[in-house]
Amino acid sequence: MSYVLINGDIPKVCLMFLNGDVKTVNATGCDQLFGSFESSNANADVASTVTNGSLCAKVVGGLMCQLSTTLYLLILVLYIILLPYSTLFLLAMFFEYVDYNALSCDDLQEIVSSTDFSALYSTSGVEFQLKFLLVTLALVGSLSFLKADVNICSGVADNVFLPVLGNCSQYYICMDETPLKRSCVSGYLFDSRIQSCTFPDKAQCVQNCTEALSSFCYDHTCTKFVLCYSGTPVVQECCDGLQYNADTDRCDFPQYVDCVNNMCTVFNDPTNITFLASKASCGKYYVCMDGVANAQNCSSGLQFNTECNCCDFPSRVNCTISSLQRNIKPFSKTPPKAADIKCPQQGSHFYPHTNAEKYYFCSNGRGVVLECTPGLVFDPYLETCREKSNIGQANMYRRAFN
Repeated sequence: MSYVLINGDIPKVCLMFLNGDVKTVNATGCDQLFGSFESSNANADVASTVTNGSLCAKVVGGLMCQLSTTLYLLILVLYIILLPYSTLFLLAMFFEYVDYNALSCDDLQEIVSSTDFSALYSTSGVEFQLKFLLVTLALVGSLSFLKADVNICSGVADNVFLPVLGNCSQYYICMDETPLKRSCVSGYLFDSRIQSCTFPDKAQCVQNCTEALSSFCYDHTCTKFVLCYSGTPVVQECCDGLQYNADTDRCDFPQYVDCVNNMCTVFNDPTNITFLASKASCGKYYVCMDGVANAQNCSSGLQFNTECNCCDFPSRVNCTISSLQRNIKPFSKTPPKAADIKCPQQGSHFYPHTNAEKYYFCSNGRGVVLECTPGLVFDPYLETCREKSNIGQANMYRRAFN
């Protein structure tokens, strides 16, 4: 397996796997780039994929061809399996002056682990800054543990219907954790409570954000919520098994939330009833019916067994749930303090606080200090509160590129 380097009048733009040795393709634009691929010794299927599936966009004064979905996933899988070597592939997308034939795999692994990237290029300071920025963008867009757009269907069962923010006549259908947008028939509006379109006078649309700081759950997702400030909605996601707690306006441990609605679809199947264990009590469980999780309790002394979907003796059930009494108040009862930093005039932004259990939330020039749930700290990379042990695990990789 080998790859292509592209240089010419545009920055390094694509990375392709060909059947021969490392190729160098000169290109001044995407059309010529595609033509070069088609005339090279590349596999015909790969060349066709590049020609038909790639896109071009302006990036820092140049053109960057984004990989087609198939090839992008291939590189991502290789990156996860062979972290040190696939890191080099990402670097190769933007460094134009690399002599790969002169570097062995051991040399490359040592370079990546020591973060001495100077051995991979020969260029001026300004040009290096540009290229380093592009490498950073590539890493941010490719690593699975970095902040990206929230996928509202992640962790949601198939055939669950979700609302579209700002448009009550549309909705999403989750399939394979992918949101598919659909529209109600003219004259009807989507009601997320019943996961269906209904008459406008009966539909309960997703609430709109006001100028005040507030938050509300993204119905039937359990882990997503909408953070509002200055009239701007920002979709956030709780990580690592945490769930959004509407009573505290925060990501919280599941035993304090006990949300399972993300697994209930409106389509009932009498031959395959969905039973869900409670996250708050060993003797409690839910049965999905018409898209709603209906709570049920086992008889005293029994616990719910997920193996048989029945109430059973505790000795046959592996369930340990602990919870503590807490006093966490929502934003409406304890308004957060104003931020003591200067916030950007446009957009929504999250910044770390000197206290790891707090963080800044800025929206269109205004800012507040928010607090994590006790036991959690703010992760500036994913811009959410997490358990400290999980943050350390992911940051081990991030520090290699700082």
